[in-house]
Amino acid sequence: RYDILDSELKERSSALAEACVEIAILKLASASSYNPVNESVNVDTDNCIIESVNDNTPLSGQKTINIQADYHHSVTNLKIVVRLSVCISRNRAFLHYTFCTFCRL
Repeated sequence: RYDILDSELKERSSALAEACVEIAILKLASASSYNPVNESVNVDTDNCIIESVNDNTPLSGQKTINIQADYHHSVTNLKIVVRLSVCISRNRAFLHYTFCTFCRL
């Protein structure tokens, strides 16, 4: 019975961490110089932490996003490497990002 509860808590923690990644990417889209240090972010009624966004790591033009989510003591740590670029189509600019790596730590 505890295994089922642990599994459900881990699923919620993982979903919270992934939502936090999306928030970090949106913030990067608004300001490419976005550089948080342990920024607490609200996701619905829960919180997660954008620990850091590191420029040009591991390669030039890439950003590494470090996330931690804790849902009822079930912790998920994510390290995501993205490449952000702006695409222009019909005189409109769109942010495009590509996941380079997505690691659960």
